[in-house]
Amino acid sequence: MKKRLKQVHYIALVLLFAVIAGMVLIENENFVGQALKGPLSIRPAVIPAVKTPAIATPKPCPAGSVEITQEDVDNALFQGHGLNFYQGYIINQPGEYCLTENIIVDGSRKLFNSYRPGIPYGVLIIIASSDVNLNLNGYSIINTAGSQQLQGKEGQMWAIYARGDSNNPSGDVTVRNGLIRGFDGAFSTSAEGSLLPGINQVVVEDVVFEANGEAILLSLNEQEVLIQNNRISNGYRGIYIYERGITTFGEMMIRNNQIRVSDQGLMITATTPNKVRILNNEIRRDLQRKSINRVTYALILSGGRSTGIVDAEIEENILADFQTGINAINFVTAGARNNRGCGLDLPIDARYPARIGDINNNWNAQNC
Repeated sequence: MKKRLKQVHYIALVLLFAVIAGMVLIENENFVGQALKGPLSIRPAVIPAVKTPAIATPKPCPAGSVEITQEDVDNALFQGHGLNFYQGYIINQPGEYCLTENIIVDGSRKLFNSYRPGIPYGVLIIIASSDVNLNLNGYSIINTAGSQQLQGKEGQMWAIYARGDSNNPSGDVTVRNGLIRGFDGAFSTSAEGSLLPGINQVVVEDVVFEANGEAILLSLNEQEVLIQNNRISNGYRGIYIYERGITTFGEMMIRNNQIRVSDQGLMITATTPNKVRILNNEIRRDLQRKSINRVTYALILSGGRSTGIVDAEIEENILADFQTGINAINFVTAGARNNRGCGLDLPIDARYPARIGDINNNWNAQNC
């Protein structure tokens, strides 16, 4: 009798351990499955969701910041024009700047209709100083007439323009936390003259760009760039960064952005070696808007004729509905890893001597 009880006791213990083991297996399905099946069973990495930028509720500007109002912009804008363009509010001292209300302009006014190629003819806010932090503070900068470019017309009206010149040889500029809508270009940096250092460091974060021809256009000599947590929609080009080429190395980080445009999601052109990190972005073609160009691209990397982008990481991005996913031209060396593609005619187009490593990507995903 005692022997039989011992057997029942042992059987109960075995059943209990089996239940516990089953629960562990369920909780660790992927790990156990891989351990049993071997390394070939490893699934493609699951791409984390891109953070959607959330514009904070407007609040009083931080103490010590310079406040910018609609009246400030209007007074500067309609007093006259500068050498190259009608200019609005000019930031010419380092510091913290903060919007206290929405800034709204009617771009259909005659003041902004004299287009000259390559020159932003109307600019609402000009940054002409180093070490500037422009906090949109949850407010919006809006052109009620909308982008001329998106209407099939010539236009060069910009919301924010940061310029490097002899008085601002190496500046750091940050723009964050707000909405910019309806411009031919939303935010641009440029050096006034190809031999000047221009803007040293640029940060754009937590900004929503809606219905602009181009959202972000950076023309740099020394480029340290951080573009993160932005949402770009309903334009033809998302982000375009091109180097003017008098320095040697730069570093760019583009991460956690949502980009939905008709033609080009992200384009980087460099003539000197650069480090580029493109991580966890969602770049989709806007199928509702007609393309301007014959071929559409999610991502373009273009190196110089003898040097260029030599260290690029393209990881954990979603590329969807463009004709070409990643296009690499000239001297580009990059690795594409753990990305996901949907609806791409050609996932990677690397033209010699460009090289793109295709590692653990899923270019035929059923769900992006």
